[in-house]
Amino acid sequence: MGLPQIILAQWLDRYDMAVRAEYRGIGIYGNRNVAPEIEAAEFGTAVARLVRPGEESEGFRTRAKAVAEACRKAGGGEDGSEQADRDHGGEGVNIYSPTTGFGELASNIDRCISRR
Repeated sequence: MGLPQIILAQWLDRYDMAVRAEYRGIGIYGNRNVAPEIEAAEFGTAVARLVRPGEESEGFRTRAKAVAEACRKAGGGEDGSEQADRDHGGEGVNIYSPTTGFGELASNIDRCISRR
């Protein structure tokens, strides 16, 4: 599906995954300034950056779709964002925290992109 991500780093590998998502331009580290806590203003800014119409949000969506396509072409199956989208009944932006099962997404992204 290739949805932009908001990662709330609260546990071990989530910090690395949040940095990787930002580096790849497919998501935002949603609690960088207060991790492992979550602060409403910082989180709200992250959500607004991904959903507000404009170049920035469109760039996130375009890059996320490109990464998803690269992973599919590299032989990857369903990614965590597609499962989360079905599980939560929504679409547009995924928000990952320890309770939603981020899994190996960051490593998979790096592996798929390196095959391009």
